[in-house]
Amino acid sequence: MALEERLYLKKKTPYGAYFALEWDWINQRFWEEGVFYGVPPETNSNAAKERFLMPYQVHAQAITTSFKWGYQFDKNNYLIDLYLGIGKRFWINQHNYGNRNAQLINNSQRIDRYHELRTRLGKHPIIAIPFNVRIGKRF
Repeated sequence: MALEERLYLKKKTPYGAYFALEWDWINQRFWEEGVFYGVPPETNSNAAKERFLMPYQVHAQAITTSFKWGYQFDKNNYLIDLYLGIGKRFWINQHNYGNRNAQLINNSQRIDRYHELRTRLGKHPIIAIPFNVRIGKRF
């Protein structure tokens, strides 16, 4: 979901150069597999620690605020919008660990950390650089 407020420089809305403030929100869930060191979930708690693959669910949300400069024009009944901007994206990642289909993997290479995950957990900001070309047909 995104909201955008534009200020056209020559007041010929919706044509010409503009500055815009954009806010968007992303909400997604997906599964990944991580490498864990410990007792596999399907075994009893007295079992030896092993290195194994286990799926985990990632719930990721991002809120972005961007300042954009763009140019919008009409060409043969097609509306073309070009823009470039800079902003800040704030990611919030949560991991939910699943216990389905845990697979033991090579025990000879123990890992130092408890787990190795591809998706960084927690809250962290990054720089956002929106750049896009939009084309729409006018009727």
